[in-house]
Amino acid sequence: MLRTLNTSRAKAFSGLNLDNGITGVIDIGTSKVSCFIIRKGLGSVDGPEMEVIGVGHQAAAGVGEGGLVELAADSAIRAAVDKAERMAGERLEAYHIAICSRHIACRRVAVDLDLDGVGVAQEDIDACFREGARLAAASAMVPLHIWPSRFTIDGVGGVRDPRGIECENLSVEMVSLSASATAIKAVKACLDRCNLKAASFIAAPYASALAVLHEEELDMGVLCLDMGANLTGFSIFRDGALVFAGAVPVGSDHITRDIALGLGISRDAAERLKTVHGTAWCVPGDEGRLIDLPQDAGARDPNIPVTELAGIIGPRLEETLKLVFERIGKAGIDMGRIHRTVLTGGGSQLNGAAEMMETLFKVRVRTGRAINHYGAPEAASGCAFAVCSGMVGHLATQPDTRTAPKSPLMTGHLDGHETEVPTLPGGLMGRAVNWLRVNF
Repeated sequence: MLRTLNTSRAKAFSGLNLDNGITGVIDIGTSKVSCFIIRKGLGSVDGPEMEVIGVGHQAAAGVGEGGLVELAADSAIRAAVDKAERMAGERLEAYHIAICSRHIACRRVAVDLDLDGVGVAQEDIDACFREGARLAAASAMVPLHIWPSRFTIDGVGGVRDPRGIECENLSVEMVSLSASATAIKAVKACLDRCNLKAASFIAAPYASALAVLHEEELDMGVLCLDMGANLTGFSIFRDGALVFAGAVPVGSDHITRDIALGLGISRDAAERLKTVHGTAWCVPGDEGRLIDLPQDAGARDPNIPVTELAGIIGPRLEETLKLVFERIGKAGIDMGRIHRTVLTGGGSQLNGAAEMMETLFKVRVRTGRAINHYGAPEAASGCAFAVCSGMVGHLATQPDTRTAPKSPLMTGHLDGHETEVPTLPGGLMGRAVNWLRVNF
């Protein structure tokens, strides 16, 4: 790659209402649609501030079995957005949208830049990121995020900030997340039917991790599992940077189906039973405990031992985790350097899930609750809202277009139109990539 730079700068479009700093995020899940509306302040010493001023969510089919947004999601999106806008007292035309884990691809690429003995400039790093995004996105994929994992100057690795160093060659190794163009088109079509637009797209597994992980976990190595209804998304971080991300097509709704089939009860009754009494791991004393089934469940017996319910839930959860670990193993990731697992998403609220995982897979596990720095209501700060919370955290570190226009680090093309793509992570990972900000 030659040192040819395009110095033109484009004003970053953030989907922000420039008059009052209002923006919004939407997570279209397999069982519900969630919407947060947030106000972005003028910033502080540590960076821009965000305040959640509107929340809405609506149960829905949302995303179909194939992971694509279907017609059934339209009414749920309208309802969730309407609730959030009524609470905020604001109307928005564009929202930042989470892209389902199933349609996210993760790639590692390296770009070499010949500099002929001159100092590394920010524009050189930007050029490497643009080229890396182009190389990382496979056919029919749209680049979303890209992170640096390693800088090498004239064959010397381990450089944290290469700017200003005179060298012959700069090599940048990167991790990229891209989304299926088909999935993005399906989301855009759905938003069009709801008279809404997409300000940007953010990868759901990255957003959920950003919401629940602590900075020390990112450094020491952590696996974040986001257990949804029909999907379990995951992301791995090490040394403060993303290493790998993906999803397996199994979630908490499959546990509900197993309960319904195993006990011969209705799906609704099985869902209530899972929510109220569900456990994946029995403890001493559970052997003789019975669970009363609802009279309208249609069960053969009025009650069942708790061990029988655990015998249904446990194997399905174990299978889900094995599928995740198999996927990680095929990617060549060394799990020996992962020192903790954090469970989030609606499915993570099952009793005994963390205990079962610690016992069977010999890893340290905790349940991750969204770190609420933005004033979201208590009811909307739990595991089930991790994606929306993480999207707020991501936007909190983006340039404030009301104060000084900033240039994006990379751009992509969507439907033939040049569209700015969300790039670098912020929040908990801001410390590791703060030097990548473009200053004027």
